[in-house]
Amino acid sequence: MLKHMYLHQIKKIFFFIILIFSTSASSSSIVVQYDIVWNKILLGKIGWEINFNHTNYEFVIELKSEGLAGNFYPFYGKHYSNGMIIGGQFIPKEYYQVWKTKKKNRFISLKFNNKKLIFFEIKPN
Repeated sequence: MLKHMYLHQIKKIFFFIILIFSTSASSSSIVVQYDIVWNKILLGKIGWEINFNHTNYEFVIELKSEGLAGNFYPFYGKHYSNGMIIGGQFIPKEYYQVWKTKKKNRFISLKFNNKKLIFFEIKPN
């Protein structure tokens, strides 16, 4: 429950930043890095990169284990999407996700055309 609330707050901040910058600039790039800490123990890092102008956008979110926790449960995750901005709506062109842990590697790729999914791939199946 707490994790869900935390992620919900992050999403609100994320879209608030987009709203502010999209109304005041013709092209913007935002890069943010956070340490994920629990009881003064560094668990990992999260990074966001947002690039957009009046017609296109690109989002990158990366997660990586760090410190002592990274030795016990190493992980890496990356989420990437890009697309067009039309009439204030984000229209996706491409999305992919990479997730690596000690036991599992996963890659997901989606491609869109005219708001319709035209390609879908998950590796390994």
